[in-house]
Amino acid sequence: MKFFTRLEPFFTRLVPFFTRLVPCVLLISLLGFFAPMAHGQSVLNPSDPVITYNPSAPPTQPSFGTIAKWVRTVRVNYNTNNYKCYIYNGQCFRLHFPKSYNPTAVDGKKYPILVFFHGAGEAGAVTDNENQLVHGGDVFDNAVTSGTFDGYVLMMQTVNGFWGQPVYGYIKDILDYMVTNNKLDPFRVSLNGLSAGGEGVWNMMFNYPTYTAAALPMSNADLSYQSDTALVKYTPMWLFQGGLDGSPDPGTTQIVVNSMNKAGANLTYTLFSGDGHDTWDDAWKQANFWPFLNAAYMANPWPLGGRSQFCPGDPISVRVGLVAGMQAYQWRMNGTVITGATSNSIQVNQLGTYDARVEINGTWSDWSRVPVVISIKQPTVSPTIAIPALTSNVRPALDTTHGVSLQVPTGYASYLWQAVGGSTTLSTTNTLFTNTPGAYHVKVTEQFGCSSSFSPSYTVVNANGANPPSPVAALKTTTLSQTGLRLDWVVRRADPTKLWLS
Repeated sequence: MKFFTRLEPFFTRLVPFFTRLVPCVLLISLLGFFAPMAHGQSVLNPSDPVITYNPSAPPTQPSFGTIAKWVRTVRVNYNTNNYKCYIYNGQCFRLHFPKSYNPTAVDGKKYPILVFFHGAGEAGAVTDNENQLVHGGDVFDNAVTSGTFDGYVLMMQTVNGFWGQPVYGYIKDILDYMVTNNKLDPFRVSLNGLSAGGEGVWNMMFNYPTYTAAALPMSNADLSYQSDTALVKYTPMWLFQGGLDGSPDPGTTQIVVNSMNKAGANLTYTLFSGDGHDTWDDAWKQANFWPFLNAAYMANPWPLGGRSQFCPGDPISVRVGLVAGMQAYQWRMNGTVITGATSNSIQVNQLGTYDARVEINGTWSDWSRVPVVISIKQPTVSPTIAIPALTSNVRPALDTTHGVSLQVPTGYASYLWQAVGGSTTLSTTNTLFTNTPGAYHVKVTEQFGCSSSFSPSYTVVNANGANPPSPVAALKTTTLSQTGLRLDWVVRRADPTKLWLS
């Protein structure tokens, strides 16, 4: 007892120490909880089971600001177990992990992500979490499992079918979390969506341009988008439109496209003339759909207007840039850093290879995966003139009384048809229709193309001209059937001792 009595003053002095220590330990613990988790400790895990919603035992939503595992209600007729179920701030979502993803491996890998925005018809209750997979879920699953796209697919679900704030902010939060915890590459975030989800793509890009490496809206365009053209003109975009669609109609979409093109935007436009509102199935079948996504990278620059080649003797002048808003930028020409080039765009006046890198949230990207090469363009080679099959180039001819159609392929920026030896412009399209015998040629140019020479000439033969062929002789007709005749004749050649027989 005397021993413990002597220790009492010691413990008395020790208590205040532990009183101060415990809050520190608690603070450290809390900091560890909120601090970024190491790879493999994420709540998002490819081994998570897919749990079907049980209405008799509904799950409890996590606190605000917390990502948690969640449930789904079966809605589609294919296996969706590759899409794991989660929820964040009342927004349920499914996440497909990359084929080669290993959460515990220290392999230095970083993966791209496709964020998909469903249409108004695929909304669902918070416990649904599967209706968003109705369109595209199987397409994306096949692309990931086959290795065509070795990346994430994030498919959120709205309750009312329409996108807006704060959902875009929630997507940003999830992406930030995955960059820290799941090897997501912040410079390879692509967006795709259909109908009302196409609007989601546009507005996510407008709200968070530095989180958009590529945007592919389908069946959605609005005249209001023109006001944000300058914000996204350097972002790779691919817009899909149905020729028979009434909302949006092709005319509205064309106005948006024209506005983008006028600003020199990095826009690809595909019009499916036979489609109505449903363009997505055809869009996903495009041969370049997945290569387009795989190539997307925030540090890939774009020359305004798409011009990277110049004709010999032309002044070289083009603005090359990246989306604005990054923390920092660096530019190189032919591998050498350009002093003072620290903004999102540069003016280029010399031939060479230009690349860049950007910084976001303290992380630098790689140098451009696809640099801009400014080079000299060779003259356009004019194509060979042809006529439609089963038509004659002899005038007059028995096949038609109207004339002959001379043709070259479509797709050139300009056409100039003339008669050989003449200077009159006869046509400025890819065809020339004529009933006048003679020799013709055509000159074409490509977009930003250099001057080209005329094509080899094509002769429309005058059947009544000089040196006509000798008339046939001894024509004999034999009836073969009710619809068939056989003709036999003799053609005399210049040498009267020789005959051609048919």
